[in-house]
Amino acid sequence: MITRKRKRVESTKQVTQLDYHRNGICGLGFHVGIVKETDDGETREMLVIRFPKDEADKLTGMVVCAAFDLAKLDEREIRFFHNSWRGDHYADVMDEAIQAERDKRKIELEESQRVRDLDLQVPL
Repeated sequence: MITRKRKRVESTKQVTQLDYHRNGICGLGFHVGIVKETDDGETREMLVIRFPKDEADKLTGMVVCAAFDLAKLDEREIRFFHNSWRGDHYADVMDEAIQAERDKRKIELEESQRVRDLDLQVPL
């Protein structure tokens, strides 16, 4: 019997939604994203939770990111090995989206401050 080794095609990942959450009023904040992943022609949406890179990663020495298949969550499937995904495979795309969101908010803040400053100028 001859078996062929299947060539692994790299999946593509895109963050389609991103938001920041916090546990209570003083809890450790984290980002939550919906990541659309295409792998071998199949597409799935993942719920990805990215804990603070600078704090949690240092504490554990590893990437602290959790990923769940949204379709399986809709079925209330949360058991280990049934809806288990390697969070480190999603950390980079989440980090890029988080940085892009921060950059966008910074530009928006600077623009709103510029407009406010122009409104406050007194004509001579």
